[in-house]
Amino acid sequence: MKQSEVYVPIYVSDTVNQLLIKEICAGLEEEGVPYVCKHLAEETIRFTSLRVTIVVKRTNEIAIFHEKLPDRAYLIEKDLNGRKAGQNAARMVKGQPLVIEEE
Repeated sequence: MKQSEVYVPIYVSDTVNQLLIKEICAGLEEEGVPYVCKHLAEETIRFTSLRVTIVVKRTNEIAIFHEKLPDRAYLIEKDLNGRKAGQNAARMVKGQPLVIEEE
């Protein structure tokens, strides 16, 4: 991890719907947290100084990892609204309560 890297990396596979990525980015932007999209196949998943990473493998499969969670453990997984996922990732960075999906 380089301390100079201050953003949430979003690792995306080729099969992901671009609208979903835009929604995740919008959620991060609304909370004021910077992000950078990276191609999943070309990059090794890692954390930056913000300690949160998002991985999107398929259309509705979003995983938000925090550096302090055990390996391969993620906080949020599938069928999430993209904007809410971005907001929750940003809130993890800021140490604020998560936005809960209402049924």
